[in-house]
Parts: sequence; C-alpha cells; structure tokens
Amino acid sequence: MRAGGCIRRLILAWAAMVLLPTLSVFAQDAVTAYLFGLRDGTIGCGGDATMLEPAGFIAEDKRGEPFTTVDLGGTYSDLYRPGGMEGPGSSWLRGGHLGVTHQRRDWLAWSLGARVRNTAAMSDVQLDDQTSVTGRTARTGAAVVLRGRKEWLAGYADVGWRDQGRPESAFGVRVDPWPWAAAAVRWQRRAQDLDVVGYHGGDALDLTVDAATETVDGWLRLDPWPWIGVEGAFARRLWIAGNTQGLTPTLLPWGDDQRAAGFVRATWRGWRLSLGARWFDAGLQAYGRKGDYNFAKLTKADLSVESRVVQLRVPLAGDDTFFFADGEWGWINGALRGHTEFWPWTSGWIDYLGLRRYGRGELGARFTRLHAGWQQPVSERVTLQAGAQTVALTFDRASEFEHWRPAVLIFGKEDVQLASLKMRQVTVGQLNFGVVYQGNGWSLSYAFSQLLPVSSAEWRDAGDGEPSEPSPGGGGTRVSEYGGATHVVRVAVELD
Repeated sequence: MRAGGCIRRLILAWAAMVLLPTLSVFAQDAVTAYLFGLRDGTIGCGGDATMLEPAGFIAEDKRGEPFTTVDLGGTYSDLYRPGGMEGPGSSWLRGGHLGVTHQRRDWLAWSLGARVRNTAAMSDVQLDDQTSVTGRTARTGAAVVLRGRKEWLAGYADVGWRDQGRPESAFGVRVDPWPWAAAAVRWQRRAQDLDVVGYHGGDALDLTVDAATETVDGWLRLDPWPWIGVEGAFARRLWIAGNTQGLTPTLLPWGDDQRAAGFVRATWRGWRLSLGARWFDAGLQAYGRKGDYNFAKLTKADLSVESRVVQLRVPLAGDDTFFFADGEWGWINGALRGHTEFWPWTSGWIDYLGLRRYGRGELGARFTRLHAGWQQPVSERVTLQAGAQTVALTFDRASEFEHWRPAVLIFGKEDVQLASLKMRQVTVGQLNFGVVYQGNGWSLSYAFSQLLPVSSAEWRDAGDGEPSEPSPGGGGTRVSEYGGATHVVRVAVELD
C-alpha cells in the first residue's frame, strides 16, 4: 500500500467522520472541539483541558485612569483542500472581529463597548464523480457590551443582533466572596443556521437548517487548603426549532446537549497535579418542512463523549514560564435514525434514491490523547508558546450507516445500502505555536495549529475481524491534499 494513498484515505475519513457533519450547527464540531479545542490564553500551547474559569467578566484594573481599547482579530481554519486550492471538496472557516471598549474606575470598575463579528464557513464533500454535498454558513453580528465589578461582585450584559435582525444576547454574574471560593453563572442565546446543497448529475438538492440555542452554564472553584482545590463546570444548551415557513425545504432541530468537567488539584511550590473527568452528551431530533408540509423526520441524533484526564504542570522560572503534560482516555458513541421524502426536489434525486428513504447509523470509538505544552518569556516584550499532541482513535467494528427504500405498504426493505467504516484505527498529530509581543500601549499575538496524519489501519475486507497493519502517514510519496491548519491573529491598542 502506498503511503500517499494511505494519507488520502486518512484525511478524507477524518474530515468526513469528525470535522464535517456538524461544522456550523455546533459552531465548532463537538468532537473536534473536545479533542483539538484551542482555548484563549493557551492557544499556542494547543489548549489546556483543565482551564474551566469562564470568560466575559471585567478584569481587575488598579490604574484608576480611564482608557480605551481597540481590539482587532481574525481566524482562518484551513480544514481540507484537495489540490492545494480552495474549490470542489474544500472545507474552511473564516472569522473576524472588531471591538472598541472604554473602561474606567469610579465607585466601581466598569466598561462599555461595541463589537462587530463576521464568520463564514464551507464544507464540501465529494461522494463520487456525480454526487456531492456542500454546507455553507455566513453570519454577521454586532453587540453592545456593559461590564462592571465592585469588590467581590462582577457582572456583564451583552445585547446584540445578527443578520436578518435575529437577537443574540448574553448575561453573567460572578462572585468572589473569599480568596478560596468563587462561582459564576451565565446565560446566552445564539442563532444557528446552515445552508446545505447536494448535487447529483446536475440536479440540485437545497436544504436550510434553522434553529436558535439558549445556554446556561455554571462554574465553581473551592480551595479549602493552600495545597489542594476543586473546580467544576456544567453547561446545558437547549435547541429551539425555528419558525421558517418558506418555499425552501428546512430542517428544524430541537433537543439539548450538556457538557461538564471537574478536577481535583494538588499544588506544591508551583507544581500542580490535576485529576479529573470531562463529559459531553447531545440528543437532538428534527422535522423537515416545506411550507406547511412535512417531508422528513430525524427521530434520533445522539452523541456522547466521556473521558478521564490527568495533568502535571511544572514551573520553570516564575509564574509565566511553565511546562505541562496531560493524558486523556475516553469513549465516543453516536447513533442516527430518520427518514426523508424527496418530493421537494427534482426527479433526478428520486430516481437516484427513491421517493422515500430511511436510514440509521451507529458510531463507536475509543480515544487516547497525549499532550505537552510550554510557555517561555524570551524578553520583557516577547513570550513564546509551543505544544504538541497526538490523538489515537480506535473505531468499533459495528460502526456503520445503512439506508433503504421501504417496500410496498412500507413493510420490508428495498435497495438496502450498507456503508461500514473501514477504518479501524486513526492517529492524528497536532503541532501548535504562539507568540505574543507586548509593546507600549499595544500588543500583537499570533497562534498557529496544524493537524498531521500519523498512521491508520483498516479492517480486512474478508470480514474475519482481523485488522490490517498500521500504515505510516509519511513517506516519500508526494500527495496533493492540504489542510488541518488554523491561524489566529489579534491586535489590541490602548488609548489613554
């Protein structure tokens, strides 16, 4: 087996199974965010799974003089590009923001600001020479943000709108009553939409996903002794079906997803050992409607991820210089079931798949994640970050997707198509690098992350359950697939 062919199957399987299915519905795919999430503050290190403290609250500032901050930033995620160019089969995500905030201290510390954001994403999957599926989303939003802090009490209100006048708001309260205890609760509402277009032999299949989400999350930190502490976070997101009644076929999801994490930490002379667990669970359903008529129903879309985490953080020289290593072991399980009718679209799709199609699928996998990160100030103004990790996924033999046409009077099956996951094991690496430059009244940061195929193994076609030998992801064969890179740039300027 040539290494180039192995890399091609590896990247395509990873993109199709993990990166693509819920690219914009979850804002960032749930599994990808769980395994490769880039978190503010440690982006260049590759993220820190033990960071649970919520963002959005005003930072304590002791200067007293009022100042204004202009914040400009952008993100580009190059998920997959066959042939090295954006085109058929490509998947990418772009985002940018501009914010202006004025902060001052009177009888309390407060800030008032405005922010504009823009995000665009596309995911195009080529199923065969005549069939493809493309998902697109583009959103522009603006918000006014008010934050305040008075001693141990802090809060914020974020009131905004996105394109087509859809409201998006957020509120939060945090209390720090004692040095050894802190808690926070937040609520936010977001609009979610996705346009999907399928092509088969020149016939188009268009579909819109329309929903809103409301999220409530809480956070608690307790440090009863100087050398030990506990921290936990929980969030529940409610999916609310939209009310689109247009001529475009629309999928209206509802349900909820939940996530939680908790850690016990032991600290001694700057060393820190963290032991904990993470968990994510989603259960969604959906109706497909065109005008006043239903044409599809998603009766089950479940996804659960559960893991155990251990991390050791070692101080090297001062609070800003450190090294940390963590390992994580977990499980992924998913199930999908539903049916659709093809009368809202052209006869080409009816000839291809039938007037009505049922489907069901299951996914099971175990994963192991090993990660190391490092941060080092190299001068008074420059700080470097670096990180590397590997994620190894082992898929269950039973992972498959089956779809069919109902027989006469919907009893029995016809034209049964079974697609089994041929991949038994996939190992993906991730390299991260970040640099922060702190000037006089301004700062510049850049972070880069790159996913790399490492190895893969397939189940044998003979059906004997024996895996093939792992194939290396490198080698001397030149391939023309690119992707897996994320770039994040941010500039902040303070004006007195």
